Amino acid sequence: RLVERKGHTHVLNALAHLRGTGELADFVYHIVGEGPMDASLRSFVETLNLGSHVVFHGRVSDEERQRLYQESDVFVMPVSQDPIDKEGFGLAYIEAAAAGLPSIATRIEGVDEAVIDGQTGMLLAAQDERQLASAIATLAKNTELRQQWRDTLAQLAPLATTTDPDALKPAEYTGPRVFTRGRPSASFASWISTVMKTSRGLPTASAPKKPSTSLARRMSLFLSAFPVNRTSRWRASRP
Repeated sequence: RLVERKGHTHVLNALAHLRGTGELADFVYHIVGEGPMDASLRSFVETLNLGSHVVFHGRVSDEERQRLYQESDVFVMPVSQDPIDKEGFGLAYIEAAAAGLPSIATRIEGVDEAVIDGQTGMLLAAQDERQLASAIATLAKNTELRQQWRDTLAQLAPLATTTDPDALKPAEYTGPRVFTRGRPSASFASWISTVMKTSRGLPTASAPKKPSTSLARRMSLFLSAFPVNRTSRWRASRP
């Protein structure tokens, strides 16, 4: 959704800075989705003189979304904390990971369960536009690093693309149903979140036994095959 906490304005500011300094001149930032900030974001793009670099897609079909994934190099969504509208489990990052896209994200609860810092993406301080600009420039220029992270994601992808409940359900889960109407049940999603927190030593109300690193990574890709609200994609022209 196009809402303030998703960080679109921070991405635009970072891109404007990179273009102004000459660090990044040729890029396209794809913004996908609808929301209350649509008009203000379009106006902000014109204010920053980024009209030739930003494309608003609005609501897209599954096919169009998949095409954008395939044509993109990095998924960027530096979300911020909101006391009411929280990020939750970070499904958008998991979906990007399943498509082979490294993410530039924020180190906040929920997001840090979906992005493995330094292996499938970067976790940054919230609302730090200088750090965000540096991360974008790094991944735009370092094709070797992008490919390394893509290779890591490719190894994990089989776990993210299956829709077989028996394949997805780990032995440690003892709750009721895994899926409800084609999506993970509330109990299963809650269990995944607890597992991910425990794997990182974070406090939980009732934590199961600490899972292995491989299980934690598998958990972070479970939900990628299911439809969620999408927001933004950024693509630097390929060298």
